[in-house]
Amino acid sequence: MLNDKVVVVSGVGLVLGFEVARLCLRDGARVALGARSAERLHAVADQLDPGGAAGCSPCRPILL
Repeated sequence: MLNDKVVVVSGVGLVLGFEVARLCLRDGARVALGARSAERLHAVADQLDPGGAAGCSPCRPILL
């Protein structure tokens, strides 16, 4: 449904933002993540996309 789409999700450190990002990834979107805490942002990115270090990850952390 979201194939070839890019979704920007802020507030991923909170439950709602995390779930929105997870569902968008599940549906095929590439997701840019935003959060106030760099530590939490990277932890969420690792949870959503454990293989993201390869550079082909759907998750791209953006510190707000």
